[in-house]
Amino acid sequence: MQRTSFPWAALGLLLLATAVYLPGTAHITLWQDEGWSWAASRLPDAQAYERLYAADNHPPLFNLVLNAWRHLAGDRLLVLRRWASGPAF
Repeated sequence: MQRTSFPWAALGLLLLATAVYLPGTAHITLWQDEGWSWAASRLPDAQAYERLYAADNHPPLFNLVLNAWRHLAGDRLLVLRRWASGPAF
């Protein structure tokens, strides 16, 4: 195998793994942390985020980006999980 074909083989394997993994995630219910993130991403304004995270020690960037992703791609469970599982691939 030539050295230049390795990135293409790795990309093909990554796409195959994604095609096998993602469809099955739509049939599993939300876990507690996913439900929390989904609910937090639906908050309407910055003051609501401040109230929500007053006692929480996690930064709200994940939920802010999830909010933008939700507006861009939709509000379905598969869409929620696709963004969250993206860095894993």
